[in-house]
Amino acid sequence: MKHREHESFGRLISMLYRRRDAYLNRELKPYNIGPGQMRILLHLHRALRKDREVTQTDIARRQRLDKGAIARSIKRLVDQGFIRRKKSAQDGRVRVITLTDKAAEKIEAFRRLQRRWSGVLARGLNGAEKEKALELLRRMAENAEQHLKGRKAS
Repeated sequence: MKHREHESFGRLISMLYRRRDAYLNRELKPYNIGPGQMRILLHLHRALRKDREVTQTDIARRQRLDKGAIARSIKRLVDQGFIRRKKSAQDGRVRVITLTDKAAEKIEAFRRLQRRWSGVLARGLNGAEKEKALELLRRMAENAEQHLKGRKAS
């Protein structure tokens, strides 16, 4: 298949990202949160299942977003009763973030939204094609990460 100039990787990936956010914005409307807040809640849920304490800095690093954006999202989630801040059991000077029961009740619904979107993207692909697509996307993500760090990816 010939590469068409107007079909750059960046353009197609950007289109997928925007469509995903449009889908999530629509589906998350009843919860009064956006895609970024959902990602934070899912990250917290995974980390807390591993008995790890999570700080705002941990979330910013994991989501690869600036601390200000994370702070605004966390404040909104606290105000809405999805998360709370408390002192760390290991270090009382540090404030960690935990999920409330309200958030825990919604986690499975958020996971379903993610699975449904993945299903939309993978429609018509066989198992081998799905695996190859994921492999290529992982490599592209690594290339981008290494480029931003000033190193060449393998």
